[in-house]
Amino acid sequence: MFGPGMQMAGITPRTHDSAHAVRVLASALIAVMLGGCSVLGVRPPQLRDSRTELDCDIVLPIADTLAGVALLGREAVLPGGQLDSSAAIPLASAIYGFAMYRRCRRLEHLREDWANAEMAGRAHRQAVRDEAWTLTKQAAVVARAGDCPTALAIGTRVRALDLDFHASVFMVDIALARCATSEPAR
Repeated sequence: MFGPGMQMAGITPRTHDSAHAVRVLASALIAVMLGGCSVLGVRPPQLRDSRTELDCDIVLPIADTLAGVALLGREAVLPGGQLDSSAAIPLASAIYGFAMYRRCRRLEHLREDWANAEMAGRAHRQAVRDEAWTLTKQAAVVARAGDCPTALAIGTRVRALDLDFHASVFMVDIALARCATSEPAR
């Protein structure tokens, strides 16, 4: 099969085909053991609410990248001239892992924005509730002084601000309830 002309051209027969096959098999085994970590261990992140803790892990994609690069660094031709594609598994897994890491980081930023919006909403609701409480106290003082029309006018503002507060606090005050039943609402 190999003649003297082929040896002169730099082509020599492989004398260690079994050693090469063992190296290829070991590489494939490493690829299976190390490769695919991201596919198996990285789940797509999901944001359920603003308190969801996200675990953006970059270790597995890095491990896949290192495994793929290590497999690329060796001879990638199998006996018989076929190319060894064992590096494709960890590299494809690394691409998936890095994509999930990027998605997770974007969701972390969205979660922070969501939490900030919720805090702003709570602060606004508290400010409205505080204003309704201040107006209710003013209306109670006016109602106790006998000025029911002014107390009811203030009550209209309280109802416009916070209907629940008006029903559960404003209308429960005895002086204000007396004004509401004795004077027609305007």
